[in-house]
Amino acid sequence: MAAVLCVDDSELTLRLRKLLLERLGHTVITATTGEQALSLFQLVNFDLVLCDYHMPGETGAEIASRMRTLRGGVPFVLVSGEIDVPAELPGIDATFLKGDAPENLFQLVSSLLGTRSESRTQFMPAVAAGA
Repeated sequence: MAAVLCVDDSELTLRLRKLLLERLGHTVITATTGEQALSLFQLVNFDLVLCDYHMPGETGAEIASRMRTLRGGVPFVLVSGEIDVPAELPGIDATFLKGDAPENLFQLVSSLLGTRSESRTQFMPAVAAGA
């Protein structure tokens, strides 16, 4: 399946999202800060990024912008607990409302991954072990 980077400053939210996506067969690596996410993004060829909008230090949209300069073309989902996140932000492929049904997250992830049914990612053992 796919390699997914989940970014959120809430450990509980990350664990839940990781469990949900792993049930679909995806490999999930998590990060709790934008800097940690960017470091991982440089090391691993992720197929998809799910990132919280309200992160300490910078927004998820700013993180997306920085990732796009490193490697464009990786689908980026902005996740938020608020409905007032701008619908169209540069570098954002979709938004997802925290608390929405897991089935809707599954559908969104599947639609963004499209034909990427098999992961093209080769994980570095230290990165995968630290997830």
